[in-house]
Amino acid sequence: METMEAPDATVFKVALLLRRKMSSHRGWSYPKWSLLHLVPDESGSIAPARQRTVRHDDGTEDHFWCGFPVSLTRANAETYWFNLCSVRPSLFVVCRQDLDGELVPVSVTLDQDASSRQAEAEGEVFAVPLPEPMVEWLERFVVTHFRPEPRRRRRKPLDKEDKRT
Repeated sequence: METMEAPDATVFKVALLLRRKMSSHRGWSYPKWSLLHLVPDESGSIAPARQRTVRHDDGTEDHFWCGFPVSLTRANAETYWFNLCSVRPSLFVVCRQDLDGELVPVSVTLDQDASSRQAEAEGEVFAVPLPEPMVEWLERFVVTHFRPEPRRRRRKPLDKEDKRT
């Protein structure tokens, strides 16, 4: 059996492309946001996440963000395991509105529980399929740091008829 080594790093940087498109309904204009693309950030930069507008025309703006760290912690290894075992392993981009009403990514996580908490706190959360290079990285981390608890056999409850003895 082949053994997997722990990943060299517990941080993986990603870059993402957010689109803001103005829509209107019954005379009201409002922005609609979508996550167009997410890829591993191979720039090697140690700078914090930064944004650049790459398109601005006809009510559509594309904002490119690079340098977002995806961090792994041992405490969340079980959550990562559940993510890997799901039908569609995902990466979650958590966004908040700034003072100007623009959507700004604040974190990128593999933790389903953290992303759910953010969505409940009125944050915008985009789920995207986990990129292949990150699947292997996450698998190595989970295999190294998580051991599922063995299933316990449950006793079958006795029927009322069986209790007569």
